[in-house]
Amino acid sequence: SYAAYSIVTANLGRNMDDVYQHLVNLLADFDVEISVEQINDAIKAQGLRRYESVPILRDVPFELVTLIKERQEELPGIDIEIEPRRVYPNSGLAGHILGYVMQINSNQLENYRQYDYRMGDPFGQAGLERVFEFVENGEQEIGLRGQKGVRQVEVNVANRPIRELLTIPSVPGNNVKLTIDFDLQRVMEDALASVIAQRAEVDNPKAAAGAAVAIDPRTGAILAMASYPSMDPNDYDFINGLPAERQEYYSTPISPGLNRAMQGSYAPGSTFKMITGMAALEAGVLPTQTVNCTGGYPGGIRCLQAHGPSDYYRALAVSCNTYFQAVALRAGADKMAEVAREFGLGEKTGIILQGEQAGIVPSPTWKLELNSTIIDRRYATRYENLDQEYEELIANAESEKEKEQLLKDKDRRRKALEAQYRIDYNFHTRWQDFDTFNTSIGQGSNNYTILQLANLAATIGNGGYLYEPYLVDSIIDQSGKEVKKFEPELVREVNVSKETIEHTKKAMLAVAQPGGSAYRRFAHFPEEIQVAGKTGTSQSGRPGTDLKEDFDGLFVGFAPYDNPEIAIAVIVEYGGSGSLSAAVVSQMVLEEYFGVNRTN
Repeated sequence: SYAAYSIVTANLGRNMDDVYQHLVNLLADFDVEISVEQINDAIKAQGLRRYESVPILRDVPFELVTLIKERQEELPGIDIEIEPRRVYPNSGLAGHILGYVMQINSNQLENYRQYDYRMGDPFGQAGLERVFEFVENGEQEIGLRGQKGVRQVEVNVANRPIRELLTIPSVPGNNVKLTIDFDLQRVMEDALASVIAQRAEVDNPKAAAGAAVAIDPRTGAILAMASYPSMDPNDYDFINGLPAERQEYYSTPISPGLNRAMQGSYAPGSTFKMITGMAALEAGVLPTQTVNCTGGYPGGIRCLQAHGPSDYYRALAVSCNTYFQAVALRAGADKMAEVAREFGLGEKTGIILQGEQAGIVPSPTWKLELNSTIIDRRYATRYENLDQEYEELIANAESEKEKEQLLKDKDRRRKALEAQYRIDYNFHTRWQDFDTFNTSIGQGSNNYTILQLANLAATIGNGGYLYEPYLVDSIIDQSGKEVKKFEPELVREVNVSKETIEHTKKAMLAVAQPGGSAYRRFAHFPEEIQVAGKTGTSQSGRPGTDLKEDFDGLFVGFAPYDNPEIAIAVIVEYGGSGSLSAAVVSQMVLEEYFGVNRTN
């Protein structure tokens, strides 16, 4: 924050248009465009709070400050005030996390009036700026805002100060210390930007967005969280909000204002196969049991190649669809859903930022509840239309015989509609084998945030302890005293055996070993920093997507294998193969974290 000058006016309760016109003329010499009408509108918005000054222009240069002071006698009721302004020196770095500040709106003013806000005050509108602007549990002492000072003065009829009666200095707000690693955040954002640009150039011009999250598996602390395109908090004008030229921040499909790491949900693709594998192992499948892959599963989804006999470890390493479809039938859809929910999928993580999505864990119960409502509504409309159609026909019938025939026709059509209803209801509400196949490989209705997938990797890596991800380490006051410390919060120890988790870690290690889909990315890492992971390539289902050509690239993983310090999840929208897109971003981030020399 820094101190900025503002031109303000006093609401004197009388016509000041001549004074305001003189000010407008003076400002025009500095290429500042403002009108008397705009000034009067600002005064009207203040309502009955006449004792408060009304801002006309904020953050004005010192030349204008000098001009106003020199012409003070010509500008009764016009003055200069000093107020704090927020600036973000690293531009868009961590912009989605930090959020932005704009002047308080009327609804916020009404809701928080008891905390001494007034029209024109700065107010956090998104991200951590919003969270710590006003702490909902009433802990004002830990907020960023601080406390206003008081200056009581005696003024003359021209609203000019005569003498100062009372001064109470303001109290600065606190500092929020994040868990974010600055260098890791910078590398993550740069890696996303460069890989997305590369994929757009060589593979799919639609590639323009993505997200990544890195978590400490030992605590749940977020080490880096990025969404691309980035959002620069400095772009938000304090008075007028987001300038017209940056309205694309909230346009579709790019929407730079969207924090894709937690506000977007995605089909996880093959990164879901650890869930399928753990469900199968918990259901009695041995990790060394093999499934013979001949290139596809009967009635299911094909593999990219015939992998031959594959056990759990090899199947995850080469991402064999056939294996996971076969063991998914053994485990059952309910078991897959149960394990997914144990690892935090399909539920909000509890991160402090606003707007987090929960995602979807598909299951037979979920499908029945969702589609039965949809089918019932659809057919209720068809029955109603049928009744209305024949009500009009019967009313206009010219004879009893014609009416009788119309009633028979209506009855026949209604029975046909009822028969079709039963067919549609059974088909769309009953869980089918193809639902199991789609779910087992992370397609179908699977939808999760990148934050959830990072937490999945972290929970597997740490042996089954699901933590609530957190961004803030502590709150520190202006004297350097810690006024609040945020500690790790264990959500639960997952109800999956340690043996199953260890087998899954071993299978994820094989992904980054010779023969695995991510071996090329991490082959140069030293032995003591082995990476465990899983690549994924998924059909996005977004509007305008070609299901045969457009794929999202994903990667999840953790390192070191023996004692994980960092877990990561990445998505590159329309990035194609996960090994060529999201895994490359993960490689760059992990190289930075462990100090490993960069390789291609």
